[in-house]
Amino acid sequence: MRHFMWSACAAFLMAGFVLLCTSPAQAQDASDLFKSKCSICHSADGSSSGPVGKSLNIPDLRSDVVQKNSDADLIGIVTNGKNKMPAQKDKLTEDQIKQLVSFVRTLANKK
Repeated sequence: MRHFMWSACAAFLMAGFVLLCTSPAQAQDASDLFKSKCSICHSADGSSSGPVGKSLNIPDLRSDVVQKNSDADLIGIVTNGKNKMPAQKDKLTEDQIKQLVSFVRTLANKK
């Protein structure tokens, strides 16, 4: 019994260590993914202030208008498209789309 508890604690600590070590890399991956796939229209800072964003009247991703959407709503928009935004379901994995939504959430604090 004692050996099992020790093994369980060790496994828990290792899992926590792995999560701590991979989170910044995943955040970097989401940032790089956003820059490579989204920034052409949404600008690198999410403001949509570039030529494409202005010409298509794309909302600022940092704004309350965007940020008030649920994660499920944003995942749906990225997956299936909306208005002039094309669907990304054939270009990005579900995990990549979730990472992008998480990244978009971080933009609210950078306004």
